[in-house]
Amino acid sequence: MPQVTADAWVPVTPDVAFAVSQTTGEVRLRWDPFIRSQRLFDAGRPGVGVHTLTKPVSGRR
Repeated sequence: MPQVTADAWVPVTPDVAFAVSQTTGEVRLRWDPFIRSQRLFDAGRPGVGVHTLTKPVSGRR
């Protein structure tokens, strides 16, 4: 399966960077150029074991 990788220096703590990387929905769309839409599939808020429906910008739909 293809993978996309990138490196960037961001002046935040590892905890903050991890928290941002785990965002969903509108927050995720503000910083992630690789997704077209995202929503929680089976819950009202993010959490362990919660699934998302994430659609890519291009590729299989």
